[in-house]
Amino acid sequence: MNSSLSMIVGIASLLGTLIVIERFRIEKRTTAMNDGKREQANTQLREDITDLKKRVSILEDKFNASNIDLAEIKRDMKYVLEGLGKIEKKLDRECA
Repeated sequence: MNSSLSMIVGIASLLGTLIVIERFRIEKRTTAMNDGKREQANTQLREDITDLKKRVSILEDKFNASNIDLAEIKRDMKYVLEGLGKIEKKLDRECA
């Protein structure tokens, strides 16, 4: 009777340990996946910001040029504003 009880307690202890290890593994995997998603979003934001900086630089050059095409500048400004809106939405989602 004593050895059966000891065996049951040992098996229960082993199962408890395995459950704790599995939960820890799942939590680590989830954390790694979330970190990967966050890093991917940050990389995309960096690329968007770099693209918008290039557009702003182009606009500055056009303003400094003697032949100013307002329609083209308006189109570029619209693109920059849309890009900034997208970045703002991404940041809102990340911070929420």
